[in-house]
Amino acid sequence: MSPRPLEPRRRYLLIACVIVMDFLAGTELDLFVPSFPQIERAFSLEPFWVEALLSVNFVTFCAGLIFVGDLSDRFGRKPVLVVSLILFCVGSVLCFTAPTYGLLFLGRACQGLGISAPAVVSFLLVADHYSLDAQQRLFALLGGVMNISVGLAPVIGSYLALAFGWRGSFGALLCLGALSLIMVLLCVPTYGVDAPAHPRTPVWQGYKALFQHKDLMQLVRHFMVQFTPYWIFVGMAPLFYMDTLCVPLSQYGFHQGSLATVYALGSFLFAALARPKDHVGLLRVSYILFGLGTLCALAASWTTNALLVTLAMMPFICGQIVPSALLYPQCLSLIPEAKGKVSALLQGGRLIFSALMLQVASALYQKRFLEIALTMAVFMIASCVTLRNLLQKKTLF
Repeated sequence: MSPRPLEPRRRYLLIACVIVMDFLAGTELDLFVPSFPQIERAFSLEPFWVEALLSVNFVTFCAGLIFVGDLSDRFGRKPVLVVSLILFCVGSVLCFTAPTYGLLFLGRACQGLGISAPAVVSFLLVADHYSLDAQQRLFALLGGVMNISVGLAPVIGSYLALAFGWRGSFGALLCLGALSLIMVLLCVPTYGVDAPAHPRTPVWQGYKALFQHKDLMQLVRHFMVQFTPYWIFVGMAPLFYMDTLCVPLSQYGFHQGSLATVYALGSFLFAALARPKDHVGLLRVSYILFGLGTLCALAASWTTNALLVTLAMMPFICGQIVPSALLYPQCLSLIPEAKGKVSALLQGGRLIFSALMLQVASALYQKRFLEIALTMAVFMIASCVTLRNLLQKKTLF
């Protein structure tokens, strides 16, 4: 890549564009989740097929992740972003106007594929134009934006569903996608690509080397099982809270949003106060919180109180903060020359695995929290085991 230095005004516009794309990536999944019961009734669906709207989005997002980094290196950042955002807007139109479940399903697939570039390439724009010190500050800002957007999405989605029905969230995503596309066209500079120093190898061959790295695979396995309980909860909670517990749509968003907000605030606190010498000790605290989270989920498995269910998820959510902050950079540092592929493997692997396990949870669901809690507990226990194994590898720290 050969980006030219940007004048201050253009840098501010670029960061504004990146923040908008980051907000879009953070809301794309959770904004329409509160409308699950409405979609279920509108198309006379079983819970399995409602959850499939999340799963297909996961799968196409992961498929896009494999290629967008390589394509942005080959053709430049801006063309990949423009094509992806156009595809996202097309998917949003399909979802917004869908007269049948099949078109809604296709639209969700297009949205997942289209959001993969904004979710990944937006960070590359920062890396291209800013020094390392500035990147670290901006990445912290963008991480906060992502978590805050995830926290706000179900709250906003609840009110959109109340005001406009299940189509309201897809209309909002269409507007946000169109805004992102306009800002990319106006604010992202076009710059060329350097000729490769050696013949380009197939994409699959680069990933083969990653699978042969034992330490990396151990870290990837941990992220896959750590990520899964939360997304099982995110996918199943709307049906359980609103259909079984009769939580009003106007209140549901605050239950799910509170979990993402706690995670965001904890991440900011960790960034401000944590010191390198504290890292192993903090990971041990996470190990304890994973165990406590398992006990809380099982204890709440028979409850019909929405607030208790939400509170039962808090220990595990808090436990995820430190491993996510510390172990993700560890993954990237293991193979410095393949950071893009490592990042794609981490995100794609955990999303595909979570999508599959969400379908398992929806197939087992009998309109009780018991089935959700038991499925989550399996992966909470697995998170304890994999984190304990990582703590025993002194070379990682």
